[in-house]
Amino acid sequence: MDCEGTVTYTYTYTDCEGNSHDWVYTYTIEVEDFAGNMPADAGRTVSCIAAAVDPGAPADITDGCGRTVSAVLVGSVETPNPVTCEGKIGRA
Repeated sequence: MDCEGTVTYTYTYTDCEGNSHDWVYTYTIEVEDFAGNMPADAGRTVSCIAAAVDPGAPADITDGCGRTVSAVLVGSVETPNPVTCEGKIGRA
C-alpha cells in the first residue's frame, strides 16, 4: 500500500448544447514523519554481560494517520566484539 499520492475528484458541467467543462478537486497526501511520537532511547549500566539481555520492544506508537506502529528488532552490536569484560551493546 502506498502511503503518499493524490486523490482527484472530477465533476463535469454540461450545458444544453453539449459543451462540457470539468471542475477538479485534488487532495495531495503527504504522510508526516511520526518520529515525534517515539519514546526516548533508553539504557542502563550492568555489571555482567549476561545481564545485557534484549529489553523487549518499546511501546507501540501512533502514526500521523492514527494507525498503530510497532517496533521491530533489527539487531544488536557489541563494542568491542565480543564483549568479554566491559563494553557496550547497542542497536545495529
